[in-house]
Parts: sequence; C-alpha cells; structure tokens
Amino acid sequence: MKIVSVFIVGALILWISVPFNLLAIDLNSEVIIKIDKMKESVVPQDINGTLFINAFNTENAVSDIHIQINEQGAKINVAQIKFIWNKFEALVGRQLFSWGSGYSFNPTDIFNAKYIGAAFDPSYRRTGRDALVMSFYPSDSMSIELIGALPYHKEHQMDEKTIIAEKGQDDIGTRLKFNIVDFDIALSLVQVSKRNFNIISQNNDPDDGIDSNNTDNSEDDSNANNDPNNGNDLNEPWDYISGLSFKGSLPIVDWGIWSEGAYYHQQKEFEISAGLEFIYDDIMANIEYYRNSFGHHNSKKYDQNLFLRGRSLARDYLIPSISYTYDERWMYQAFSFFNLNDQSLVVGILIEHLYNDMVQISLAPIFIEGKQNTEFGIQKGQLGSYGFGAIIKASF
Repeated sequence: MKIVSVFIVGALILWISVPFNLLAIDLNSEVIIKIDKMKESVVPQDINGTLFINAFNTENAVSDIHIQINEQGAKINVAQIKFIWNKFEALVGRQLFSWGSGYSFNPTDIFNAKYIGAAFDPSYRRTGRDALVMSFYPSDSMSIELIGALPYHKEHQMDEKTIIAEKGQDDIGTRLKFNIVDFDIALSLVQVSKRNFNIISQNNDPDDGIDSNNTDNSEDDSNANNDPNNGNDLNEPWDYISGLSFKGSLPIVDWGIWSEGAYYHQQKEFEISAGLEFIYDDIMANIEYYRNSFGHHNSKKYDQNLFLRGRSLARDYLIPSISYTYDERWMYQAFSFFNLNDQSLVVGILIEHLYNDMVQISLAPIFIEGKQNTEFGIQKGQLGSYGFGAIIKASF
C-alpha cells in the first residue's frame, strides 16, 4: 500500500510541476526520490516534491514560497516577503537562515541549523523559521540585522524506528556583517529559549547503541553526565550565544580559509570550526576541523542524549573532502568524518550525473569503521559496516 501511495504522490507532483507564468506568478518545482540501504538496516524510501513560487518581484517587494509535498501531505518550508526601502530591508515570514562560514559545521547557525552530514546530501532541504528580520546597510560593505524568531516545532527521523520532536520558544538576536581586506566577518549575539526534545518512537533494544542512562563517573571531568547542564536529559536550557565567523582567502597561495565559533554563556560551552580550501582546475579539496566542548574525549563517557539533540558525541573531528568535476555532467566527491578522540570514522563517495537539463542522478556508497564502543563503531553495530544511497532529482 505504501508503494502505491508513493507513486500517487509522485504522479501528483509531476502533474503540477509544469512551470508556467500566469498573472506574474512564476512556478517551478523539483521532485526527489531517495533510497538508502545499509547492510543491517533499510531506511524507508522517500519521495517528495517542492513547489517554488514567486508571486511577485518588484523594486520594493519580493516574495518567495516553497511548498514540500510527500505522502504525508504538504507543508510550507518557506513563505516570506522582503520589503526594500533604500538602505533598509524587512524580511517577514518563514525564512531560511544560513549563518556562518563552515562547510560541514556551523556553530553560529542558531535559528534553523542543518543536521550533521547535510553538506554531502544533495536531497537535503531545510524548513524555515517564522521570523522578522530587519536589516540596515550603512555602506556597501556593512550590514546590521535585528532578528525576532517565533516558537517552532519540528521532527527529525533519526532512523527507521526513532523520531525526535523538537520544540522551542521565541529567540531574538542581532548580527553585524562587514568586510575587511577581502575577508567577510560577522559578529552575532543571540538569546535562545529552552529547547525541548521528545522521543516519539524508539527501538528499546537495550543492546542497540549507547546507554542514555550511562553514569560512569570513574573519572573526574567537567563534562561528566552528572552535570545538569551537559546532556543528562533531552532538553537544552536557555542561553546567550556569542558568535564570530570569517571567510576569505590567504594571500599569495590564494587558498580559501574560514572559521567560526559560538560561546554559550550560561552553559560555559563552545563550538569552533575552521577550514582550508584549495582549488586547482577541476579539483577542489578542503579540510575542516571541528571542536565541540559539549562532547567528551573519552568514549566511555559519551552521552547518547547529545546525539538525540543533534549534537556530536566527541570533542574533536576532522572532515576532509575532495571533489573532481570531470565535465559539465559528471562530478565525483570523496569525504570523511573522522572522530579524533576515538579514531572511528565514516567514509563516503558521492557520484553525481546530470542526465539532462532536468534530471540529476546521485549515487552514494558509504563505509563505517570503528571499535565497538566508539561513536561510529556503535553506528556500525546498528546499521552495518557499509551502505548505499541513491537520489534522483528532477527539476521542472
């Protein structure tokens, strides 16, 4: 029955996915079919489509609407209107925030953060946050933003048996962006509300993963699970978060460089990411380091609740990647997430083929390696040591 509903949804999306221009309304769309198969687990196949609607685009106002449709129904990912007055802008509605300069990790992207690994997922689409953003541009190289974001609720499918529901209240913040000697710099300060996380469904097999009730306190450490501010439940307290990010290029060698960091004043924790990017002809290579003080350097003290809240378990990670564009239709990429604390890792390969002007096919084999009690070793025990993903994306 599920297969039939998937095809019905696909047919409906294809039927309404014909681009047209009527009464100044521009409509375009994409359809994504995604299949993931690990050695020991099958992630349910997913088919969804997104309608991109531009109802009007004038000198003083621009609209943008993204409606996602799947077998569960339809939801609005983006619905925003931008008003423009000289050096002022007001962006109202459900909108996407893309703060920060990092590639895989964005510590300063507070309002609607992407999940870990999203940078290498061609099918990933974020849901926007209901907010008002007021921007002022004193000069061509400087902007000041004031943000007020409304309460939100979202769900994330962790695996085929676990769904995490996340709720948050009003958040407010400000950001200053400017440019110095070809470096883009941003300073931010955000007050975030308490966030509640609930497990809607879960595999209760006691041998299936890290014990979320682990209270091994054999070592005296500031991040031990007894600390009420460090992940002993599925909630995160309200906090003030200071952020700094920059992106530019090194002189002479012309390598790209970026870094960003966020400090949580109440919890006295921080996240930092930094990276280098090198481009030569059709080859692009980058390496990124991520430091996460919420995590732990000792795998015996990993807190599963951090993972359920969308955070990493360990403190130090290295993420190298390299891509090669063979021609306008073929692109190959290899990447890895390497846990420097327990030496476990995930290695992935992404092959993208532009079949024609409308259809793109992506293939993604993945390999997991690590000892039994390491971060990715536990995932290896749950999912298997290898897997395969396939994505077909059609744009109309």
